Amino acid sequence: MEKKKHVIIGCGTAALAALKQMRKVSAEDEIKLVTMEPHLPYSPTSLPYLISGRITESEISMVMEDFFDRMKAVWVRGKRVERLDTEKGEILYDSHERESFDSLLIATGSEPLFPSIPGLNNEQVLQLRTLDHARELMTKMKGSQTAIILGAGLIGMHVAECLAERGIRVQVVEMLPRILPAYFDKDASGIIQRVLEKHGVTFFTGRRATEVAWKKRSVEVLLEDGERLQADLLLVATGVKPRTAFLKESGIKINGGVLVDSEMRTSLQHVFAAGDVASAKSFLTGEHGLNPILPNAAEQGKIAGSNMAGEKKEYEGWLPMNTFNFFGHRAVSVGKAAPAEGDEAVVEEDDSTQTYKKIIYRDGRLQGATFLDTDVDAGVFQYLIRRRVEIGPHKERLIKAPREASLWLMREAEKRETISIEE
Repeated sequence: MEKKKHVIIGCGTAALAALKQMRKVSAEDEIKLVTMEPHLPYSPTSLPYLISGRITESEISMVMEDFFDRMKAVWVRGKRVERLDTEKGEILYDSHERESFDSLLIATGSEPLFPSIPGLNNEQVLQLRTLDHARELMTKMKGSQTAIILGAGLIGMHVAECLAERGIRVQVVEMLPRILPAYFDKDASGIIQRVLEKHGVTFFTGRRATEVAWKKRSVEVLLEDGERLQADLLLVATGVKPRTAFLKESGIKINGGVLVDSEMRTSLQHVFAAGDVASAKSFLTGEHGLNPILPNAAEQGKIAGSNMAGEKKEYEGWLPMNTFNFFGHRAVSVGKAAPAEGDEAVVEEDDSTQTYKKIIYRDGRLQGATFLDTDVDAGVFQYLIRRRVEIGPHKERLIKAPREASLWLMREAEKRETISIEE
């Protein structure tokens, strides 16, 4: 078989998963990874733990220095892709060099999404998407006593916790009526917010920031109701968007992110996409969309790598799965966080222990689950959803003893699958 050249743009979770899978399928094909960052690959989700001091820079790398040599792959760092010439099958770098490819994987991830607020200078605000961002934040934290965070998603809440642990007074501004709106339901979000408030974090939910003014040694944020907040630091965590600017005029279809099919193939036969940049189908709805979390990036990268190397594999679709550890507490959400029309839900909440359990089901099959300070394995609940395991007769047991009941349901399902195969 003719030797092929595969190029991967990016070096995150999806890219590394694709590389490993390609090497399993094909030992001889040429593989090159190109990343604009100068560092060894790391996960952005580790950065809050870095600024908190729980881990060091040496612990955030996902691979060792010799990884690419062992994979027989070429790793090029500190190089930015300017655009694609898909007709010629070439990448154009900002250095004006060109790179040909037989197949290409777009795994460029996401970048911060800045709100349009007068005075919000992107050069002065802090972010937390890259290692360099984390280094800058750790430097600015020294000597600071107050901080304002715009956005109450997972990154914003992770940073709020880390800053509060360091004794910095944190104010969070969120234009939606509650925190973590994309990850947890209203009740779970409320419990999480109350815990954070007990540790000194102040929230301004349902309120927009309308202006930012930079002082000599501080920053002031004006809210729409006229209230003014002042702090030493300003961090923007208002969301992310797929990194797709370099694909302009490439002919590749963009629909929120790079539109892909079940093989992670784009609108061009020899170009694939995976991870935060890819708009793939949802397991629950079948509709295309973004779900920028690590498990999905890893699975999409693996599927893309298989198909690029000539082994056909299909993606079942993404499924939300989020975990938030904060001040000794743990919140987990798998699948739907809130019921849709036609869904049913069972909820158990204990105010004295601040535990919260919720399962969502339709036609006797699990659609989603949320737990606070409850001993559960999120992967097992994901299995029950993906395998469409019948939970109808066991839903009360599943809410009362979620770890034991979910494991039992998974084992029973696996037994049935084994019997079915043997027959």
